[in-house]
Amino acid sequence: MDGHLLKPFDRENLYRLVEQAAGSGAAAPAPTADTPPASAVESPRDAIVSRFGGDARLAAQLARMFLKDSPRLVGAVRRAAAGRNSQALARSAHALKGAVGHFGAQEARAAAARLEDLAKRGEKKGVKEGLAELIPAVDALRQVLAEFAGARKPAGSRRKTKARRK
Repeated sequence: MDGHLLKPFDRENLYRLVEQAAGSGAAAPAPTADTPPASAVESPRDAIVSRFGGDARLAAQLARMFLKDSPRLVGAVRRAAAGRNSQALARSAHALKGAVGHFGAQEARAAAARLEDLAKRGEKKGVKEGLAELIPAVDALRQVLAEFAGARKPAGSRRKTKARRK
């Protein structure tokens, strides 16, 4: 296969690339500056669900997992930065970059990538500023995901409510 996908990737792009490599799909048009990203025209809820192939239940489950695990991920980045441990900062920023990338959070992903890059180069200058960008971006993602995951009623909750009313 001659193609490549950059992380984070979605199911549609993966299928399209595999079809192209197999010779069964037409080449996908390259995005242009005039083509807004899907998240620019979708609601936050729709953008999150589309990242998981339209599976709202899976998206909500992974959002809840992220909400539970993200304080640990952010804490690891903070501890590594405070301890001036470049290797630990590169690892923890990379892990956080991947986690936020699943939800298409480009601002948080870019901030984590900058921290990872600084750490890989062993540069201390810019880490404080990088954290100042990363933390609010992750907090903003957490807010969106909390609203998304909290907005869904558990499966079957409507039936139970009706049953109680009878």
